Parts: sequence; C-alpha cells; structure tokens
Amino acid sequence: MNERTVMLVDDDVSFLKNMKAGLEYSIKNIKVITHTNAEDAWKSLGENDVSLLITDQKMPGMSGIELVSLVDKKFPAIPIIFITAYGTPNLKYRAMDTGAIKFFDKPIDLKEMIKEVEKGLKLSKDDLTSIKKMSLATVLELISMEKKNASVVVKSEKPNKNGRIWFREGNLIDAEVDNLEGIEAVFEMLSYGNVDIVIREREHERVTISDVSLEYVLLEGMKRLDEKKAKEAEKGSKTKKFDDEIEKENLALEKLDRANKILKKELGKGLLAANIFTINGNKTLVSYNSSSKIGKVFNEMTQKLNEYLNEMKLPSINKHYIMDLEDNKTLIIMAFKEYRWAILVDSRELKLGLLVNLVLPNIIELI
Repeated sequence: MNERTVMLVDDDVSFLKNMKAGLEYSIKNIKVITHTNAEDAWKSLGENDVSLLITDQKMPGMSGIELVSLVDKKFPAIPIIFITAYGTPNLKYRAMDTGAIKFFDKPIDLKEMIKEVEKGLKLSKDDLTSIKKMSLATVLELISMEKKNASVVVKSEKPNKNGRIWFREGNLIDAEVDNLEGIEAVFEMLSYGNVDIVIREREHERVTISDVSLEYVLLEGMKRLDEKKAKEAEKGSKTKKFDDEIEKENLALEKLDRANKILKKELGKGLLAANIFTINGNKTLVSYNSSSKIGKVFNEMTQKLNEYLNEMKLPSINKHYIMDLEDNKTLIIMAFKEYRWAILVDSRELKLGLLVNLVLPNIIELI
C-alpha cells in the first residue's frame, strides 16, 4: 500500500511531537508532517499530497476555522479532524454537517484519535469532493466560541447568492444578503444548505443585531430550514400528483379516441356523429362530426329524464337509452365509467340491436 500523508497543525510543539509519534507507530503506511501555524500548513497543503488534516482551532495568526474554510473550498477531498479547546460544537447544529469532519476536545484520547484517523483515511475521495464538510451553523458557533472578530463570506450556488455575516469578539453584530440585513439575513443564509464559506479576521462597525443569542439564531434558522424542506417536499408531492393525473388523463384520452375510431370503422357510413364527454363537467373529450356543446345538452337532458321518471315512481335510466328521430336517424346515449357516449346513426345502414348489444359493449371493454 502507498504511504499516505497526514498533516498535523497545532502551536503546541510538545503535542505535535507526541501525536506524530503515536500515529506513526499505530497506523501502518502513514507519514505525519507537522506545522505550528495555519499559514505554513496552508502553504504546505499545496506542495504535498495530504490524505487527512488534523488541526487545532486556536492558534496565533490564522485560526483553525479559517484554515478549514480554505481547505474545504480548495481541497474538498481531504477529510478533517478539528481539535477545539472550547468543547465540541452543539450536537443540535452538528446535525447540519455532512460527516466529513470530526471534532475532538482537548485533552486528546490517543486511542480515539487513532480510530478516527483510520476511518478518515478510508473515506473515498469521490464521496468527499462533492460535499461541503462543515455547515454554516457550525462555523458560526466556532467563531462565537473563539470570541473572534470575523467577517464570514457565504456563497451559495442554489440559489446563486453571496452574503456576509460579521462578529465582534464572538458576538453576532451584522449580516446582509440581497435586500435583507440583520438577523433575517442570517436566517436566509442558514436556509441555503451547502455553501462556500470564507472567513477573514477583521473589524466591522455597523451593528444591526444586538441582544440576540447565537443559539436562538441557529435554532430558529434550523427550524426555518426544516419548514422550507417540508414545503419543497409538499410541493414536489403535489407536482407529482398533478403529473400523474395528467398522465392518467392522457391515457384515457388515447383510449377514448381509439374507441371512437373503432366505432367509425365498424359502422362506416352508418355513423353520422359521435361524441364522448364527461358526466361531471360536460367536457367533450373526443368527437366525430359533432359540436363541443353536446355534452352539456345531453347531460342536462338525461338529468331531466331521470327527474321525470322518479316523479312517476319509475326506475332511472340504466346504461343507455335510444331516441328514434325523424329522417331515419337514431340517437343512442350510453353511459360507461365516468363518461357518456352520444352516437347519431343512420338506422337504414345498420342493425340497431347488433350495435347496442354487441358492437358498443365490445368497444367499451377495450377502454
């Protein structure tokens, strides 16, 4: 197996020496390179094929969180183990992370560290290159824990937006994105999900957020993100249901159109007109040589006939009824499923009994 390189960054020289010795002794085929500051580590990352990065949070100059944000952007295939003296970030917010970064509190348990390094070295680069390692919520909490002055640049691809969040001595003081500013801008950026994050240590004068705990902001941001996801899922479900209904209607139209064509073929010149329409809604679906208003006319007529029959204590119309018209014309109104079929024929050209009892039932079975 090829030798893999682990980079270890901490301003404690004694810690570097002991951790390097422990890792190289316990894990086969690894080389541990060490740096006492994040600036040198960042430069070295561009010169070495690093398989895993272990970095402390608080160091002189560039902090560990700044280093992680740079690595996350330029070297997304490098798993990261992040060491903090302030305690592990709140698990409520860690749920928003992707799992490609692990947190350790000081003092370090060497056995646990060895286990995590071995796990990190087994991660597939293909799995890591397409994800962001640390959520915006975790980044904000770490900056707050470190009590930093910081400007956090937040870049989102979907939607394509850029924003900024500012801290003063670890306190959230200002934010802006699009036309939003203050706490609403923070909520908006927390809803973006995976983002590119760049951290710069600098002061900022404007204050639009005060007397609001970061914990409240993060919890409310997570709540809004959950609500947004729920709405998107509901919208997707409704869209799918609508698409399914459209597909179902299109299939029905194809079958009804086929039925009308078969009828025309079977009856030849004996068929004068045919129209299939919905019983509810009077909507004409397929027609031959007929008006689109026929559905409304025959639905109302059928309803009136049933009302008259009921008034006379007679049964309602069953599946069909036939009207003998002048000039050797015959009208057949036949109900099936949620449709009615109005068929006008020349009675001289066909046998009516055969049509009603055999031809039409056989066609309807195909629908």
